[in-house]
Amino acid sequence: MEKFKFKKFMLLASLIIAIILPTKIFAANNSVAIVQIGNDYSIYIDGLENKDFKFAFANENTEEKINEMELHANWEDNKGTNIACIESDTELNLNEPVYMVIEVDDQKTVTELDLNNVITQKEMADVESLTTIISVDTKKEKKVEENENGVATTQTVGQVDIIESEDYDYKEFDYKYQLIKIDGNESETAKELITLVDSIQTDYSKLSTYNKILTTTKIRDLYDELKKEATYTNVENYVIYQPEDSKEGDKYLVLLQQNSDTGIIREDIQFLTCKEDHQQEVVKEVKEIKKATALPRTFDSIILLVVLAIIAIVAIAVIIRMKKLSKDEE
Repeated sequence: MEKFKFKKFMLLASLIIAIILPTKIFAANNSVAIVQIGNDYSIYIDGLENKDFKFAFANENTEEKINEMELHANWEDNKGTNIACIESDTELNLNEPVYMVIEVDDQKTVTELDLNNVITQKEMADVESLTTIISVDTKKEKKVEENENGVATTQTVGQVDIIESEDYDYKEFDYKYQLIKIDGNESETAKELITLVDSIQTDYSKLSTYNKILTTTKIRDLYDELKKEATYTNVENYVIYQPEDSKEGDKYLVLLQQNSDTGIIREDIQFLTCKEDHQQEVVKEVKEIKKATALPRTFDSIILLVVLAIIAIVAIAVIIRMKKLSKDEE
């Protein structure tokens, strides 16, 4: 009898506690990715992008509050993907915790939203445009020629040329850069950033919007962290050359800034692949030998020799004739 009274008392006490202290719901079964568009927040839910659901938001996570909330059918973005949305005219206090209630097949779950770690629509577009924000040409090469001790060396050097863009006159700005060698010794931040930037060029288009948001948010955060650690150098004559000690095949991540008097205008990432094509040739030095101009030699001319011979014969004949006449007179 006493056991029955005790059980009855405990049941009544539990009921009173339940009424006084509403139960919190921590069933955070949904992973979300959020894009801020103006003052609105578009919320993509993993696994529900193509499935109907209902949603609502609250600043409280109590059973009483959740049960009394009016749920709304999911929205669609401009690509037909199902989303939840917090509009700019919401009555929610965005400075306090915000909870999202999702109902799928009559089952409710609650997820707390982190509105302090979202990516804006512009930031997402900037990340997707990396390597094309500042116009460059990475295909040009510089030929450096040297001649040492009769050996001519021609070296091919890799470079990044800043070039004209349809969006701006590149010569109206100054540029700065930071080179980070990709050789396995770069920071974990740089390694992860390089991998993710490369994925944008390959697999990004195949991702769901949810995963695209996660990828671009991660790239943005890694890029911001890397820029804080960077030591920038001024770009001379709008060309960035590979380091002097680099070798064929060396690769560098290039952090690039475009600046004006008002500050940073654009920032971008590029990749520089180094060249080391040495061509050597032994050059024979041609020495000019100076010769004095020789005077004409009379005996080198056949005509002069013939003339001299004739004169000699005539002279001899005259002498003989004169001697003969002299004897006749005697």
